[in-house]
Amino acid sequence: VIFFFFFFGAGFIIGLPTDVTELNDKFARIEGDRAVVIQQVEKGSPAESAGILLGDVVKSIDGAPISDVHSMVSVVGAATGKEITVDIVRGKETFSKHVVPSDSDGDGVGRIGVGLASSAIVSYPWYIAFWNGIVAAFSGLLFIFLSLFILLKEAVLGNGLAFDLSGPVGIAGAVGQSARLGLPYLIQMTGMISLSLAAINILPF
Repeated sequence: VIFFFFFFGAGFIIGLPTDVTELNDKFARIEGDRAVVIQQVEKGSPAESAGILLGDVVKSIDGAPISDVHSMVSVVGAATGKEITVDIVRGKETFSKHVVPSDSDGDGVGRIGVGLASSAIVSYPWYIAFWNGIVAAFSGLLFIFLSLFILLKEAVLGNGLAFDLSGPVGIAGAVGQSARLGLPYLIQMTGMISLSLAAINILPF
């Protein structure tokens, strides 16, 4: 936990990827441009079939720049059943993915099965950064314990795993992907692994 606190405290000084969709913090400094980032890819979705991955940055759709989450939702929603070309940035590489939005909810709105966030690198003054590190440590622990509770409850009820788990190979892959995205992402991933180990070690089994 202490390692996480120092790692994230230093990270907040350098700047860490942050969801700025509803950011309202007078101390926050946004470094560079905002970007629409893929936060989640649903299994069996058009996005997964097209090869879109967690952490991909959406730059444009059919040549039209995407500057915020609302514009992407609007464009995809109006393209039900039509192939669209999504230009994404992954690390230092740019790809074009061809996706056909589906009307998965039966409401006539196209979806490709992703969770989105308006993300930017956000930094803080040092005296705020380390306080944010403390807050992030305790809120992170609370989230991990809540997730473990849901995991165990669903397993006991016979509903299977509520979400995927990763072993050493999966964790190494995630760290490698974070490293390719850049130092801020690697700091976040390393800190969360440290906090997860702390949570597991606290449990009495």
